[in-house]
Amino acid sequence: MAVNGVQATLTGPVTGAMSCQPDGTFTLCEWPAAVAATAGIYTLQVSAPGYQPITTLVAVVISPVTCGCTMANVEPATLALSPSDGGLD
Repeated sequence: MAVNGVQATLTGPVTGAMSCQPDGTFTLCEWPAAVAATAGIYTLQVSAPGYQPITTLVAVVISPVTCGCTMANVEPATLALSPSDGGLD
């Protein structure tokens, strides 16, 4: 489900705060606009109000595309946050 208030930070060859917004049934986080996309292994820290923070390693893979631009993929591409109360009411 989409979560409001998600904060995501990549730390690795370059560091930056991702921009995250709810988008339908999920929350989409985008590469920091002011940071050049750089391939490598990163630590990804994700948090949101009411959820346990998560820290994991991700790989950023750069792929050339026909438009002459650069496409960066973060793998794994999805993460799940757990409620801070363990899902108990």
